[in-house]
Amino acid sequence: MTDQKADGLARWLSVFIARESEPDARSRWVDDTTNSILEEVPEIANADGIGIGIRDTVAEHWASFLRQLSEPSFTFHLVDRAKLLAVEVANSRLTVETLIRFYRVAQQTTWAYISREVEKLPDDEFDHGDVLIYFWDRASQWIDQSITASIATFHEERGRVQAGAAAQRYETVLDVLNGQHDDPRRISTALGGYPMSVVHSALVLTCDEHDGVSRLEQLAHDLARSIGVTQPLLVRPGGRRLWVWIGTRTEPGLDTLVAEFDRKAGSGTRAGIGSGWPGTAGFIASFKEAEGALRLAGSGSVPAICQYGEVELLVLLGCTPQVDRFVSRTLGGLAANDEATARRRETISAYLEAGGNVDDAAVVLQVHRNTVRYRIAQAEKALDLNISRLSPSMTVALQHLDAFHAGGSPELVTHPGP
Repeated sequence: MTDQKADGLARWLSVFIARESEPDARSRWVDDTTNSILEEVPEIANADGIGIGIRDTVAEHWASFLRQLSEPSFTFHLVDRAKLLAVEVANSRLTVETLIRFYRVAQQTTWAYISREVEKLPDDEFDHGDVLIYFWDRASQWIDQSITASIATFHEERGRVQAGAAAQRYETVLDVLNGQHDDPRRISTALGGYPMSVVHSALVLTCDEHDGVSRLEQLAHDLARSIGVTQPLLVRPGGRRLWVWIGTRTEPGLDTLVAEFDRKAGSGTRAGIGSGWPGTAGFIASFKEAEGALRLAGSGSVPAICQYGEVELLVLLGCTPQVDRFVSRTLGGLAANDEATARRRETISAYLEAGGNVDDAAVVLQVHRNTVRYRIAQAEKALDLNISRLSPSMTVALQHLDAFHAGGSPELVTHPGP
C-alpha cells in the first residue's frame, strides 16, 4: 500500500464529514433515508403523530453520528428525538419490532449510500476496503447501540403505561364490585373496551409461585381462547392472584375450558369458575361465585379447577360451628379420621352418587360389589340407621367433611357454641 493510500482514510473522512454537514447535502441524505423508512415500515408512517417525526429523528441521528465519525472512539448516547420516538411507539399499538425495523432500514440505506460514494474515489489515492470497513464498523456500532437503547426506552415506557392502565382497571373493577359504578358504557371505557352487555364468566386464579402471576396471565389467555375468546379482562389484585372475566354472547360451556386448564396449568395452580351471568350484575355475581369456588379448589376430592355450580351448596353453607355440628350429628362415628372409617366414607359417597346402585359404586371404587355391601353394612351398624333413607343429609355431610376437614384441615367443631 502506498503512503498516499494510507493517508486516504483520514482525507476522505475530513472531506466527507464537511460535505455531509452542509445543509443541502444533509437534507438529501435525511430525505432519502426517511422515505426508505416510511416505504419499508408503513405502519410507522400511518401511526397517528409518529410518522411526522421520523424525519427529525433521522436528522438528529445523522448529525450526531457525523460529529463523532472521525474521533478515535465515540461515546454513544441515544439522541433526544430517538428517545421520543421509542416513547411514542410504546404508547401506540405498534410493537418493539417496529423500532428494530426502523433502524435496520436506516442501516441498509446508509450502507448503500456509502458504497456508492466510495466507488467514486480514485483507486490510486484511496483504499476502498479501508474506507468501507471503517465506516461499516462505526455505523454498525451506532445502529446496534441505538436499537438496544431504544428497546430499553420502549419497554420502560410500555411498562409504565401498562402499570397505569392496570391500576385503573383494578380501581374500576373494585368500584363495580362494590356497587359504585352502574353505567355500562363508562365502565367499558374505563376497562379498555371490555363490554359489559355480554355474559360474564369470572375466574379467580392463584398459584404457589411467588412470581407466578405472569404465568397466570398466559394461562388465562389460553383458557379464554379455548372457548373462542381472544380478549378476556385481566386484573391483578396483588399477591399471587389474578381476576379474569371472559365475555361471551351466550352462556358458554365450560368443560372445554376445564380441559384446557388440566393441560396447561402447572402444579400449585388453582382456579375457581363462576357461572355465566349477563350485564353488570352478572359481572359481580360470577366473580363472587368464582371466589367461593376457589376456596374449595384443590381441597379434599375437589379438583384444582372448581366450578361453582358443582359445589354451590358447600359454598353457601360454608364452614361454621353450626354446620360442623350438623355434620357431626349426621356422620357420628363415620367422622373419625382413621383409615378404615375413611374407606367407609368413600364407599358411602360412591354408593349415594350412584343412586344406591351397588354395582356402579363398585366400578367407581374398583372393588368387588360384596366389598361395597360389607362397608355399607358396617357403616349402617355404627350409625344404627339405613343410609339410603338419609341420602341427602348424608351426601352434604360427607362432602363438607371432605372439602373442609380433609388433609390436615381444622377438626370438626362438635361442642356447643354460637
